[in-house]
Amino acid sequence: MHQPNLTKLLGSLFIACFLLLKAQAQVTTATLSGIVKNEAGQPLPGATIRVTFADAGINKGLVTKSDGSFVVPNLRVGGPYTVTASYTGFATETATGVFLTLGQNTALDLRLSESTGKLNEVVISGRSTIFNDQRTGASTNISAQQIRQLPTISRSADDYLRITPSASPTYNGISFAGRNGQYNNFSLDGAVFNNPFGLDAPAPGGQTNAQPISLDAIDQIQINIAPYDVTQSGFTGAGVNTVTKSGSNKFAGTVYAFYRNDAISGDKIDGQKLKVPTLDHFQGGFSLGGAIKKDKLFYFVNFETEQRTDGASAYVARNNSNAGDVTTSRVLESDLVAVSDALSDRFGYVTGPYQDYEYKRKNYKWLAKLDWVINSKHTLSFTYNGLDASQEKGAHPNAINRRGPDAITLQFRNSGYKMINKLHSFGLELKSNFNDTYSNKFRAVFTSFRDKRDPFSSPFPVLNITKYNVPYIVAGYEPFSINNRLNQDALQLTDNFNIILPKHTLTIGASYEQFKFGNSFNLTGFGFTVFSGVDIATFLNNVQTGQYDANVTYAKNRVAADQWTWYYLTVGQASAYLQDEFSVASNFKLTYGVRFDKALYFPSKASYSSPNVNQDGTFAGSFVTGSPTVPNADNLTLFDENGNPVKNGPGQTIDNTSTPSGKILVSPRLGFNWDIKGDKTVQLRGGTGLFTGRFPFVWVGNAIGNPFTGYYNVTAHNFKWPQIWRSNIGLDYKLPTGTVLTGDFAYSKDINSMMVRDFGLGTPTGT
Repeated sequence: MHQPNLTKLLGSLFIACFLLLKAQAQVTTATLSGIVKNEAGQPLPGATIRVTFADAGINKGLVTKSDGSFVVPNLRVGGPYTVTASYTGFATETATGVFLTLGQNTALDLRLSESTGKLNEVVISGRSTIFNDQRTGASTNISAQQIRQLPTISRSADDYLRITPSASPTYNGISFAGRNGQYNNFSLDGAVFNNPFGLDAPAPGGQTNAQPISLDAIDQIQINIAPYDVTQSGFTGAGVNTVTKSGSNKFAGTVYAFYRNDAISGDKIDGQKLKVPTLDHFQGGFSLGGAIKKDKLFYFVNFETEQRTDGASAYVARNNSNAGDVTTSRVLESDLVAVSDALSDRFGYVTGPYQDYEYKRKNYKWLAKLDWVINSKHTLSFTYNGLDASQEKGAHPNAINRRGPDAITLQFRNSGYKMINKLHSFGLELKSNFNDTYSNKFRAVFTSFRDKRDPFSSPFPVLNITKYNVPYIVAGYEPFSINNRLNQDALQLTDNFNIILPKHTLTIGASYEQFKFGNSFNLTGFGFTVFSGVDIATFLNNVQTGQYDANVTYAKNRVAADQWTWYYLTVGQASAYLQDEFSVASNFKLTYGVRFDKALYFPSKASYSSPNVNQDGTFAGSFVTGSPTVPNADNLTLFDENGNPVKNGPGQTIDNTSTPSGKILVSPRLGFNWDIKGDKTVQLRGGTGLFTGRFPFVWVGNAIGNPFTGYYNVTAHNFKWPQIWRSNIGLDYKLPTGTVLTGDFAYSKDINSMMVRDFGLGTPTGT
């Protein structure tokens, strides 16, 4: 039986502290543990344990500790596993049919009888994942079986996340425990799978309504609301950990397809017939998995596509034949024709149709995974997944002002755009169980996001046409799509080192993550008509008299010059953590640890650049530049929250060239799990601690990208990343029928909360 001496233990701690790699370690594996006793209930130290998963080539051997216990971390989820316990003078006992759940510790109680020359076998089946000594706060596990059996219309993982009791769908993603959806952390095979910049959607592909990973590629999902495990972080809402399938010695594959169209859409409300927009929707794909070399090298691949066509809107322009219909807009067809003809006659500009047009959505997603069982101690996994998605959209329905299409306002098709999302992610994970005492898990991930908008319109000013002072017709360029580009590169490195002792499992780990952003946003790239509205009669007259000629020339020259505003930003986080899982008794586990997170802003890597432009839109040959941004030293009238005057400019209270200090945030946590009767029928669990999470980094990027008065943004020098204190107490009770009743009470309090303040607000002028 191997026991570490003090020198080796200190050496291990020293090595682990230097493996400061990744960002927010997320869950990708499962743990198997147990205790071996004789028939009298006395522990058997030095018993031999053999853990095998034949189809996956897993075969690990170890011996029990002085208290008869054993722990095998970093195991592949699923199964079936077989666990064999043997000891001199005792009959060998084998537990079969053991299935492991993501992020859970499956504990076995193996009793060896005096040797009788026979092999005892115990079949493990129907084991509840709820009764688990690693379960402290509220969490939900979704198994491969549930993914196969539960219904879903959109084939989205969100359909399964909603079974979490505290989940509620919102416009900004799923909210957990009452938190904004942007405060969740999604991981795929341990890689951060968020949209780090945070525009429009919290997950990759959200801007194109694409699911970034096929359901057919997902093995298990875990949703953690309050995990008092310090290796889990990056969220103040929920941590959603997803692992993909792996190949095995058995070749397996699936082919699938789904189709629907508008023929199965309802077309009446209270007996009144409606115009139903076009719908044609197809999803299909395949998966293959198997062994390249039996017991050593396994593969899994998946490919899926979605092709969808939607009618842009059920609303149509008003004419003599449809007045009073439910889907008839107030916008006159004659007015739309007049606007389109005027722009065509004067400028040769094509507005496109104003009704009965369609938008297309296409996406392709793929995943390839290799698992190499190097030997009984080391397993290496490589994952590559990608997404190529696009969706055609109309002009934003309500940004700046009302833009339709609806009963009040209609827009031409060429005032829309195509949104494009592309993603490539490469992940490497090395899992090592060196011996009975030491284990390690190292992960490196690089992800590239490329998002852009392709407008339908040729270069043209943004036109907001009103009638009776109410938005009426939208024509011209989509203003948010003028050279709108976003490039994101994410690097994540992590290392977790475990020391397994009798009654204690120590974890020493560290992580590093870095996000690089390049953003081009040119809302006023074609002039300031984007903010103005003009009555339709005035507009038609202005077109005829040439009052828009200069605006049109300006837009065309800007595109011809192809020089745009860009800003660049790099942020990161370095983390270190230490934890002890203390088995106080066979039915009581105490988990306690502390995490240190330091935000990194890299001001020397931040910059701003904007072209100087002549009055006719041509490039003047120079740029306005600054690092980290252009200093704003305008003599602005500003007040703090107490109404006291403050100054802006370098070195002043309001300084847009100053990045936050990035102080270290400390997150201590304490959790417990008590199997009250020791038979996994009544479980009391809970904990308390601090959680530090990410936020949409566009909120920091705005200070770099908006240096000028009118859009002036500043991030406070003492800004801290979001941090909450969350406490949880929960009870799980198993009825004689096998049904498990669960209740959780959680309390969350903001320690560091995001807040936006307008320093341009004047002091009160009266009461």
